[in-house]
Amino acid sequence: MSLLHPESPSRCLQLALLMGLSFSLPGVSAQEQPEPLRALLIAGGCCHDYPGQHKVLSEGIQARSRVRVDVVWTDDRSTQPPLPLYANAGWAEGYDVIIHDECAANEKDPKVLERILAVHQTIPAVHLHCAMHSFRTGSDDWFKHLGLQSTGHGPQQPIEVHFIQPDHPITQPLKDWVTIREELYNNVKLFDAEPLATGKQILRRNGEQRVVEHVVAWVNQKQGAPSFSTTLGHNTETVADPRYLDLVTRGLLWACGKLEDAYLQSYEGPSKVILVEKSAAPKVSVTKPATQAPENATLVEIIASSRQDGRFPWMAVDGNPETRWCADGASKPQWIQLSFEESVTLTGLDVQWETPTNVYGYYLESSQDGEEWERFLDASSQGKAGSTQARFDPQVLQHLRLTGTRSSGGWISLWELKVLGEGIETLYPKLSDAEETLRSDAYAEGGNTPPKMEPLSPEEEAAILQDASVADGFEMTLFASAQAANYPVYVAASPKGDLYVSSDGNGSLGRQPKRGRVLRLRDTDQDGRADEVTEFIPEVDSPRGLIWDHDRLYLLHPPHMSVFFDQDGDGIAEASQRLISGIAFDFDQRPPDHTTNGLELGVDGWIYIAGGDFGFMDAVGVDGRRLQHRGGGVIRVRPDGTGLELFATGTRNILGTPTSPLLDLFARDNTNDGGGWDIRLHHFSGLEDHGYPRLYMNFGDEHVQPLADYGGGSGCGSVYIHEPGFPAKWANAPYTCDWGRAATFHHQVQREGASFVETAAPTPFIKVTRPTDADVDGMSRIYQASWKGPATFNWAGPNHGYIIRVSPSGYEPQPLDDWETLGDAQLVAKLDTPSQVRLLAAQRSLLRRPLSPELLQALLEMIHDKGVDLRVRVGALYALTQRGVHGTVSWVLLNQLKPLISVPELAPFVVRALGDMGIDQVTHKGVGPVQAQWFEAPLRSEDPRTRLEAIIGAARQGKKEIAPVIAESLGHVDPVIAHTAFRALALLGASEPCFSILDHRGAAPEQKKGASFALMRMHQSDVVEGLLQRLSQSQENLEQTYLLAALCRLVHREAPWNGDSWGTRPDTRGPYYQLETWGASERILAALQRFLQHASGDQAAWLVAEMNRNRIQSDAALDKILDLALAGEAAVGQVVSQLSGLEDIPAKAIPLLIQVAEASESTAMESAQAVETLMKVPSAQVLPAALQALTRLETESGARKAQEMARRSFLTAKQLESWYESLESWAAKEPASPSSSWAQAGLLALADRKDLSPETSQSVKNLIDVAWQDPLRR
Repeated sequence: MSLLHPESPSRCLQLALLMGLSFSLPGVSAQEQPEPLRALLIAGGCCHDYPGQHKVLSEGIQARSRVRVDVVWTDDRSTQPPLPLYANAGWAEGYDVIIHDECAANEKDPKVLERILAVHQTIPAVHLHCAMHSFRTGSDDWFKHLGLQSTGHGPQQPIEVHFIQPDHPITQPLKDWVTIREELYNNVKLFDAEPLATGKQILRRNGEQRVVEHVVAWVNQKQGAPSFSTTLGHNTETVADPRYLDLVTRGLLWACGKLEDAYLQSYEGPSKVILVEKSAAPKVSVTKPATQAPENATLVEIIASSRQDGRFPWMAVDGNPETRWCADGASKPQWIQLSFEESVTLTGLDVQWETPTNVYGYYLESSQDGEEWERFLDASSQGKAGSTQARFDPQVLQHLRLTGTRSSGGWISLWELKVLGEGIETLYPKLSDAEETLRSDAYAEGGNTPPKMEPLSPEEEAAILQDASVADGFEMTLFASAQAANYPVYVAASPKGDLYVSSDGNGSLGRQPKRGRVLRLRDTDQDGRADEVTEFIPEVDSPRGLIWDHDRLYLLHPPHMSVFFDQDGDGIAEASQRLISGIAFDFDQRPPDHTTNGLELGVDGWIYIAGGDFGFMDAVGVDGRRLQHRGGGVIRVRPDGTGLELFATGTRNILGTPTSPLLDLFARDNTNDGGGWDIRLHHFSGLEDHGYPRLYMNFGDEHVQPLADYGGGSGCGSVYIHEPGFPAKWANAPYTCDWGRAATFHHQVQREGASFVETAAPTPFIKVTRPTDADVDGMSRIYQASWKGPATFNWAGPNHGYIIRVSPSGYEPQPLDDWETLGDAQLVAKLDTPSQVRLLAAQRSLLRRPLSPELLQALLEMIHDKGVDLRVRVGALYALTQRGVHGTVSWVLLNQLKPLISVPELAPFVVRALGDMGIDQVTHKGVGPVQAQWFEAPLRSEDPRTRLEAIIGAARQGKKEIAPVIAESLGHVDPVIAHTAFRALALLGASEPCFSILDHRGAAPEQKKGASFALMRMHQSDVVEGLLQRLSQSQENLEQTYLLAALCRLVHREAPWNGDSWGTRPDTRGPYYQLETWGASERILAALQRFLQHASGDQAAWLVAEMNRNRIQSDAALDKILDLALAGEAAVGQVVSQLSGLEDIPAKAIPLLIQVAEASESTAMESAQAVETLMKVPSAQVLPAALQALTRLETESGARKAQEMARRSFLTAKQLESWYESLESWAAKEPASPSSSWAQAGLLALADRKDLSPETSQSVKNLIDVAWQDPLRR
C-alpha cells in the first residue's frame, strides 16, 4: 500500500457508494495455487532513494508474481553501508532468490564477497543498478558473477531501451521504451553476460551531439545459479514504472525457473521488512592549521584567477595537507599569486599538484608592483607527471605568479606551494578577518553543525532581538538561534506550531556536500521559544519550500520534489517518495540560484511551486507527465505527484506564491538589476504570461501587467494570512519578505475585475535583517526567518541566522481540534472556522476518509449553505471535487457539480474544479471528461472571474469545440480576460474562430488584435496559409496590420533549449529568447518582401519597424527604410534600431548615423544605438560624432541602460585598435573637455587589452606616457 494513498484500499468502496451500487467479490478459483517463492531484497547505501525504492520494488514484485519479498535495508547513505547479515555463511537460508540492490562500492572485505558468491552457486540472483558498482575488492570475482563489468556512468538523460532479444522468455511480451532522466552505466568488460537489452542516450554539449549505447539488461547462466541484471533504476520514478517492474519481475521468475502463468499472479500474504539503522557518522579528522603564524614564517597575501567553492587560494600555503586551492572550472590558463610584504630573492618553487599522475604545464612571472609582469620560466610544454620542483636563477621580486596552462586531466589545482629563497623558511597566509573565520571553520569543506538547543541568557536573547521589530499590537520572542537552526531558507508551521525549517548552508551559490537538512523545532512549554530540535531529514541538498500535512512533509529540494513521512511523530522522517524528478538543475550543472523555490498548498488540492527563471529541462511527475520551462513562473502538481503542469509563466525569480483562501496567488518578484524589470507584485490567475524576459521590453500589450512596481529590493519568501488573531488592519492579506529592504511587508489589495489592484503602499510588518521566509500556524502565530550573519549567498561559518515568533498581543486561541477522531458530520462542521490553517487541516482530514453517503450529504449541505462564509463553502466544495481528479470517479462527481454552475457566488470555483476533472485522461488523451457545453454559460458570464475560470478550464480540458465562445472574450475590456482568451485559443490551436473575427467587418479593433495575438502563437501551416491568403485579398490598412503582425511573429519560433543558462541579465529583445526558423519561414519572408515593395511610406515604415521588433533581418527592408528615412518619410529611430543589429554598415547610412549621434533631440536609446553602430564603421571619420553622443549621454538622467550600452560599445570596439592615433589627437586637442576624457578612456581601454599586436600595444603605451606629462590630462 502506497504511503501516498492511505485511503486506497477503500477506493472501490468509495466508487460504489458514489454510484449507489452494491458489489461482491468474484469467487476464488478452486485450483490449488503454488507455494509462493521467497525473495530477499537487500537495499541501502550511497546515492539513491532506498527508503522509497525498497517499498516500490517489494510491492511491485508482489503485485505481479507469487513471490513473497522480505526486505533488509539500511538508511545509511555511505558507500560502505552496514549489512551485518553478510557476516554469517548461512545468511540466505530459506530464500529462493536474492535481489541485490545495494550501493556499496567501499565494501571491500574479500570474506564478505566470498560468502555472497558461495550462496549464489545454488541460489539465483537479481542485480539492480548500483549493485553493479558494489563489492570492489580489487578482484574481478564480483564482475564475473554479474557477467559484465561497469565502472561509471554519464549524465542523467533519457535512455532509449531496446530489447535485442525479443524472443527471450523474459522480454517476449515487453516493448521498447524511453525512460525519464536516468544514469546509463558503461560496459567495460563483457564476461559471460547474455545481453537482453541495450540503452542509448543522446548527449549534447557545447553544440555537439554524441550517441552513447551500452547493454542495460542481461542474464548469466555460467557462474553458478542463473542471474538476471539491469543497470536501470537510479531514480525512484523509473523503479516505479510498470515497464521496469515487469522487466525485473520476469527476470526474477526466469532466474528461478518459474516464469509461468501460475507464478504470474499476485502475492497477498505477509512479508517482513527489517531496517538496519545507519552507522554513527565517524568523527571527521580535520588537521587544523596553526591559528597563529609559525615562528620565522614569511607572510604572503594570496589571490587567484578563480576558485572553486571551499577551495580558497590561501589553502595552498596554510600548512594543511588536506586542503587545496582549485580553479573554478576546466578553462585554462588559471593563475595563483603570492604577494610578499617586501622584496625577496627566490631561487625555487615546489608545487604539489592535486593529482600525482597528471602532467601540468605552467609558467612563472615576477613583478615588483603587481602591474608589470615578466615571465622568467616557461614550462608550458613540460611532460613530467606529478609534483614540480622548479629551480631558477635568483629572482628579486615582491609578487610571484604561477600560471597553469594545461593539465592531462582535471582542473588546475594544487595542495601546497613552497618557495626557496634567502631568509624564507615557511610561508603563512596573511588573511582578512572574514578569511580567518573561514579558515578556522571545521566545516569549511562541507557539512553543517549538529543542531542543539542552547539556553540563552536574557541578555544574549535581547542582543539578537535588537535586530528585529514588529508592528504595534504584536509581540515577539526568539524562537530559535543559529545553534538550533542555522541558515534558515524556508519555514513551514504545522497547525499546532511545530516548525519545519529548510536549513541550507550552501545558500544560493554553494555546492558543497552535506550542507542541507530539514529540522523540526518544537516549543513544548509554550513560552514562545523552541526547546526541542530533531533532524527531520539529516541530509538533503538544497532544501527549499516545504509544506506539512498531518504525517508528511512535502519538500522541494532541487532538482527534485519529494514527500517525507513521519507516521510515528518522532520528528524524524522514516520514508520518502519522489514526486517530481528534474524540476531544476543539479549541482553538477549549476548552484541552486534562480531555481524552483517555495511551495503552497491551495484549498483546491494543488501544490503551487514558485519557479525561478533558470528553469528546468525535463521535469517528470509520477504519472509520466513531462514539462520543460525556460523561464520563471508558477508550476503546480497534485500531492500524489500527478498532473504536473505550468500554471503561469513570464516572471523572473519568484520565491513564494502566497495563496488566498479563494485561490488567488501573489508573488514579490526580483529585479534584473537595471534592465527595466524592478521589484514587481504579481497576481496569478492561470495560463497568463507576465512578460519576462521575452515580452516586457518590446511587447507590452502581450503580457499581463504587475499590480505594482517597487523599484529596488530583493523578493524572498511569503505567506498569506487569514487567521482570527489578526486585527482587521492586518488580516486577510498576502505578506512578502524583501531581503534588500529588511522587512516582511503587508500588501493591501482588493479585487478589480478578473484581477486585483493595490490600494495602498506595502506596510512593513516585521523588520529583520535579510528576511527569507515566514509562515503562520493555526494559533495565529507567525514564524519569521532571518539570514542575519556573516554569510551572503554561501557558507561563512555555522553561526548564521535566527527565527522569531510573532503573536498578536493578548490573543488567546481556541484549542485545536483532534480532526482524526471526529465523526464525518462533525468534521465537515469544522470547516466553518475563521482560521484558514484549520480549515485546510480539516479538509485534508476529510480527504483521507472514504466518501460515505453521510459525508457526501454533509459536504453538499455545507456547499449550499448561504449562511456560512464563501471561503468555507469553497473549502467544502474542493473537499468533494478533489476526489474526481482521476477519471475513474470524475464522471460520478460531475453529476453533483453541474447544478452548482448556476450558483453565482460558487460558479468561478466550480468551473475551476471542472478543469481539474479527469487529469489522468487529459494526460493520456489530451481531452478531459467534462462536456464542452457546460462551459458555455460561464464563458459568457458577466462576472469577470467566472468568465476567466471558464476560459482556463475549457482550455485545460482540451475542449476545442467551445473555442468560438472563448473567442468572444478576445479584446474584452478586462485586460486579464482578453489576455487569457488569446493564450487559451493558442493553446487549443483553434485558428478558425480567430479567422472568423478577422473576416468580420463589424469586429472591434481590439477583438481583431486579440485574434492576431492568438494566431501568431500557432505555428501551423494552415494558419500561415490562411494569413497569406487574406493578405493577398485585403485592401484595408488596419486589417493588413493584424495579418502582417501575425506573419512577422510566425517567421520564427523558439529554438530547442540545450540547457544553457541565460544568466541574470538575459536578452530582453523578444519575442523569443532563441530564434529558429521553421518550414513556413521562407514563404512568409517572401510575402513580406513583396508587400514591402509596393507599400506606401507609412506602411513600409510600420512594417520594417515590426520586422525589426520581431528581429527579422532583411537587406531589402533595411534598404527601403533607409531610403524613406533619408527622404524624411520614416522615423529615424526605427532606422537606427534596425542598423544597430548589423555587423556591416551600409555607406549611405553613415551620414544618418552621424546626424543622430550629434542631434541634441535624439533620445538616449537612439544616441546609444548610434554609437553602437558607428563603432562598427572602419573609418575614424565617425569618431567625433561618437564622442559627442557619449558626452551628451553622460549628462542624461534615467538613461542608465543607454549609457551602459554606449560605454560598452565604445570601449570594447575592435575599431579602436586602428584609431589610436585619432584618439590621441582628439584627447590632446581640448584636454579639459568631456569628449577628450572619452578619447583618453579609449586609449586606456586599449592599453588593457591582451590581444593587441606588440607594435600597437607599445605605441599606445608610449602615447599614454607622453600624455601623463601633461598635468591637464592626468
